[in-house]
Amino acid sequence: MSEVTIVQREALLKAFSFFILSLLFTQPVVAQSGGQNMQDRTQRTLVEGTIVDAETQEPLVGANVALFALPDTVLVRGATSMDDGSFALRMTRPGTHLLQVSFIGYFTQIESLEWTGEEDLPFTRNFALTLNREALDEVRITGRMQRMEIRGDTTAFNADAFTTGRDATVEDLIQRMPGIVVQDGRVEAQGEQVRRVLVDGNEFFGDDATMAIRNLPAEVVSQIEVFDRMGEQARFTGFDDGSQERTINIVTRMGIRNGQFGRFNSGYGSEDRYNAGGNYNYFSGARRISVLGMTNNVNQQNFSGDDLSGVQAASMRRPGMGLGAGRAGGWGGGATRDFLVGQQDGITTTHAFGLNYIDRPSQQLNINSSYFFNAADNDRERTSERRYTGGFFGNQLYDEFSGGVTDNFNHRFNARVEYNMSEQTSFIFTPRLNVQQNSSNSFLDAETFNSSGLPLNETLNQSTVDLSTYDMSGSLLWRQRFDTPGRTLSVNFQGDTNNRTGDQGRIGTTIFFDPEGNEIIDDQNQRTDISDNGYTLGTTVTWTERASERVQLQFSYNPSFSVDKADRRAFSFNEITEAYDIPDVGLSNAFENEIWRQRVSSGMNFRRDSFRLNVTLAYQNTLLRGDQVFPVEASTRQVYHNLLPSANANFNTGENQNMFIRYNTNTRTPSANQLQNVIDNSNPVQLSGGNPALEQQYTHSLMTRWRRTNPQTGSSMVFFVMGNYTLNTIGNETFIAQRDSTLPGNVFFGAGSRLTLPDNVGDSWSVRAFAARGLVWDLIRSNVNFNAGATFNSTPTAINGQRFTAETWSLNSGFVASSNISPEIDFRISYQANYNITDNSVPTGFDSNYYVGTAAFRFNVQPWRGLFFESDTRIRHLSGLDDAFNNDVIFWNLGLGYRFLNDRAAELKFTVIDVLNQNDNINRIIEDTFVEDVRSNVLSRYAMVTFTYNFRAIQQGGQPQRPGMAPGMRGDWRQ
Repeated sequence: MSEVTIVQREALLKAFSFFILSLLFTQPVVAQSGGQNMQDRTQRTLVEGTIVDAETQEPLVGANVALFALPDTVLVRGATSMDDGSFALRMTRPGTHLLQVSFIGYFTQIESLEWTGEEDLPFTRNFALTLNREALDEVRITGRMQRMEIRGDTTAFNADAFTTGRDATVEDLIQRMPGIVVQDGRVEAQGEQVRRVLVDGNEFFGDDATMAIRNLPAEVVSQIEVFDRMGEQARFTGFDDGSQERTINIVTRMGIRNGQFGRFNSGYGSEDRYNAGGNYNYFSGARRISVLGMTNNVNQQNFSGDDLSGVQAASMRRPGMGLGAGRAGGWGGGATRDFLVGQQDGITTTHAFGLNYIDRPSQQLNINSSYFFNAADNDRERTSERRYTGGFFGNQLYDEFSGGVTDNFNHRFNARVEYNMSEQTSFIFTPRLNVQQNSSNSFLDAETFNSSGLPLNETLNQSTVDLSTYDMSGSLLWRQRFDTPGRTLSVNFQGDTNNRTGDQGRIGTTIFFDPEGNEIIDDQNQRTDISDNGYTLGTTVTWTERASERVQLQFSYNPSFSVDKADRRAFSFNEITEAYDIPDVGLSNAFENEIWRQRVSSGMNFRRDSFRLNVTLAYQNTLLRGDQVFPVEASTRQVYHNLLPSANANFNTGENQNMFIRYNTNTRTPSANQLQNVIDNSNPVQLSGGNPALEQQYTHSLMTRWRRTNPQTGSSMVFFVMGNYTLNTIGNETFIAQRDSTLPGNVFFGAGSRLTLPDNVGDSWSVRAFAARGLVWDLIRSNVNFNAGATFNSTPTAINGQRFTAETWSLNSGFVASSNISPEIDFRISYQANYNITDNSVPTGFDSNYYVGTAAFRFNVQPWRGLFFESDTRIRHLSGLDDAFNNDVIFWNLGLGYRFLNDRAAELKFTVIDVLNQNDNINRIIEDTFVEDVRSNVLSRYAMVTFTYNFRAIQQGGQPQRPGMAPGMRGDWRQ
């Protein structure tokens, strides 16, 4: 072991020991002295009162109460009124404050509060709000309720202003709101993808953004709040580092805080198709329990990508652009991103169970946890036509027919436990566990031709994979806020360990053709034992300090250490012993990768009125050590010194207008699999491997976003531009065999075969511009969202040692119109156009431009009592692909049903999926050296009868909690 490694390990161990001892010795002081002082203070700084209607004197339930600090009107605390109209919140520092009370349909009232720290508290302030009769007159004349309200950086939509059907989900509700679009499993708000959905400020089933909107009924929703959520650390310290994610918070109605509700369904149809499932929700104050379950064989998967990571690895998916018209039982494209909602090629049978538990056992303790079980059986077939560019065998044609069966079992557990010892001290523990078992049996039949149509090679393979994996991680965050304004200390301990073991078997025959037409046959019967494991340990220490009324400083230190091990041991079949006991050294390798990283940063945060500026500079030292221990010992060592600047600015450009600019830098260090010098011959004519000489890449990113919202008209507009420039890009270098040869390790490399290795291929860059406009169209009483965008990518690559560049343009535009007429009439119309341009600088290359247009129309009408009729149609048009793929597809679903029993709680529906039997799943995949058109198998037409029952048992009482409004959710260093 080198001296540098020993020194770094000793330094890291000392750092861990120091911070553990700091926690042990400083915590009793906080608990004994700070805890009592805070208890006395919180008892003396209460602001309480009641909110009533000025005419009727009836309490107003759910009114918004916000406390702002002057002179900058920064939000300090917030609350909502209870069932009796009462409210209570606390001030944290002496000074001048504004207390604002607002309620939809009433005039807002503002009162000044002056607290020197000497007054006898609590402050008592009672409010009688006056009805805004002009707003009521507008409602009576136009029928439009106030749809939208702006509260600081939060846009709140009034759910009662949008009409939905009796059985509508939150997904149906938010699609009627201007600026919000749900398509292909993605939720976008005001042009940006929503990364997280909360329910009353709490995560619902972890970080799956679609789980809450698809499983909660629309009728339980009071408001939908859209905002940019800062990270955990930024919310505590008030130091805005620009790390934001678009978030939707579902605010439930008052009564839903105590009650039970849910939905169960069961359906059976032709071709032995079935679909059953349901959800049950139990809400009792702060305790919330949700149970989900489903079983079906109609491709309804509906879980996040973590549940199907094993399937994704074994399903032979490749990155690309999805063009699919849809899958029976649900819409979907074909790109890898679709795994975010569990979709995959082929026909899948799914059995799943989920449990979400949220509780606040005491004022100090908050628990949020979830568990998933997922079992998926996937049957897939895939036909592809691939055109290669460049090299000695330029413009090769590669045809492939593949498929197989994959079984995947997954258990996933997430939790977040927060313990607040006082308003100044808290602990947050976030464990995560994912356990998975994956097995597959697949086949591959492929042929390669030269540009004249003459065969170069063909291969037929049968493969089996059996893998077991687990990934366990956790973090423990200790946070301390001091009496000095703006001074905080936090220490975050992080750890992760993962393991993947199993084996892969392959039996195959590959035939190579020489220019004279002679055949060279290569038969293989092998098994490979796989063992990958690793762990990461790290800590982050952050200190913030106020330099002035407007400036806050932050200092951070982040040491970490990670180990990744990758072991491949291949064996050939021994016909004498009838066992796999002949070592294949050429296909075997054992590699260990160590990364020591030290990161030190300092930053400055400046605020003035609505203007916020953050500038941070980090120094990062990375030591990478790679050791190959089999078949021969070899070692590589790299040391990287990086300066990583970042900056972001956020300011208002006018009333309800905001500009956000962010610049940041990051690095990417090669993984153990990329460094491992071993050949993967699962496809003998498409070999791949690793590169021990691979180096780090460095990326600059710049993003600008401008957003405007008009709460009076319910309209919104957003425009943003983002660009990336990467130095020393980790890409691919392809080697094309010009004649039969042998690779190191005695691996046969037949003429026309390809070997792809990771390599630092040069600099790459990309630019994306996007604009979206959402508005209310009174003529058809609908919400309309328009979008337009363009994306450019310049990606370097290498073929047989020569450097080339692949450039792609993607132009898109479209619109979505969602009705807001009545619960009895519901429709949604959309069209999306995409035009893609590809230009390769390879001398013998070709350009491939294509167009995809997708029109969709969905409507649901209830002509008489409980009778309803629904239709869902999607039309896809393709041009520019190969003739076999240039076809128009109409995917049409029809349903007829009747709702009955009390409150129409029961439903019986007859549905025909893919009425015209035209469903298809076609993808175009564009890579730096090839363009590929892919068709996958899908469900054909079927009919189903489904019975659904909805139940509600709601009590009254309670109040919702909103993120950024509850005490302790967001820190402010000026108070």
